[in-house]
Amino acid sequence: MKNEEILELYSFANQENVRFILACNGTRYVNRIKYNDSSETLFDLPLEKFLQNNKVIAVTIASSDFDIIKQMNSKINNIESLKLINQHKSLIDSNFPKVGTIYYNIVDTNSSKGNAVKYLCDMFNISKENRIAISDGYNDIFMFNECGTKVAN
Repeated sequence: MKNEEILELYSFANQENVRFILACNGTRYVNRIKYNDSSETLFDLPLEKFLQNNKVIAVTIASSDFDIIKQMNSKINNIESLKLINQHKSLIDSNFPKVGTIYYNIVDTNSSKGNAVKYLCDMFNISKENRIAISDGYNDIFMFNECGTKVAN
């Protein structure tokens, strides 16, 4: 994800006082701690400075307030290079209860399992013929394209 896009999302989140969660370096960095179980790390630097030293792969915005999160959908969709990959079911099904943490998970439009496999295998010099992909759904097609051996359920 580009830093400018993350800063724009953060600006939306701060206006609405929602949780802003960054996935990077195998850690969940947050603007507000919710769980006291070491699953989250507070980013206590200004976000601009944090982004200089960290590669963010996904952002989650979350709140218990359904209406606030729902309003953010159009703002997120106006950033062309981002896509929603997951969301609380109540945001797409009006019959689903609007309880608990309502959220959107957001990534760069170029994010895919295939790109992740290629990146990691290139980093470790693993040829396509020596890669194995195991799939259980449509979202794995790009990953299949990056692997020599494919197993589908």
